[in-house]
Amino acid sequence: MTETPGTAFHDLQAYVALPRLTGLALSPDGSRLVTTVAALGPEKNSYRTALWEIDPTGEQPARRLTRGPTGESSPAFTPHGDLLFTSARPDPDAKEQPSGAPQALWRLPAGGEAHVVGTRPGGVGGPVVARDAGTVVVSSMTLPAAVTADDDEKRRNERREKKVSAILHSGYPVRLWDHDLGPDEPRLVAGAVRKDGLVEWRDLTPAVGGALVDVVHDVSPDGSTVVTAWLVAQPGGSSRSTLVAIDVGPGSDGCSPTTPPTSSAGR
Repeated sequence: MTETPGTAFHDLQAYVALPRLTGLALSPDGSRLVTTVAALGPEKNSYRTALWEIDPTGEQPARRLTRGPTGESSPAFTPHGDLLFTSARPDPDAKEQPSGAPQALWRLPAGGEAHVVGTRPGGVGGPVVARDAGTVVVSSMTLPAAVTADDDEKRRNERREKKVSAILHSGYPVRLWDHDLGPDEPRLVAGAVRKDGLVEWRDLTPAVGGALVDVVHDVSPDGSTVVTAWLVAQPGGSSRSTLVAIDVGPGSDGCSPTTPPTSSAGR
């Protein structure tokens, strides 16, 4: 009797150790393709992500771009070909290195070193870039009553100092997969990289509750409009999803419960 040759799909440990690929980011000129690879960490009990570059022509082998201790994810290219990504790894330029720092937005220029370009007290995630204008839009966890990033940081510090861990739920949902939601809520913020190399964020969705929990968003090529999924609460603890368009132009108020979205389509 001939035995079947062993492969990673015949052994559970070997299968778990297989790297996982998520997401693809293609540079504006089509010459660079970057993906996120999740592989087992040194202790073999968790996955750690890194960015790898793949040759779109298939002629060169893939090469690893990042090796941060906390991993990197969400690659996105700027119109000039620089690579943006999110990571909670230590910032080498920071005077202090607080433990448990949230994810920041990093930029990896071609042929240069990665550096932080954007931060928020609750971290950033899901960066998308306007193909022509270069406007960057990210999701950022923010305490409901916070008006500015500084206000958000102050409120977070007060909670830590007073050892407050309670969460007041006033709507639905209250839990997502394996974790409770709150006390902070996701908002969309936008900005452009200034001459000093940093992004100044503008809040597009102040105090929108759970409308942006676990949704995706994108931005138009000229950076004037953000389109995002938007959760609408329904009776009996259910919800439905719509698409909304948010004006990012100068002088606009973004979108909030008192400022209806410019357009919507139910689903």
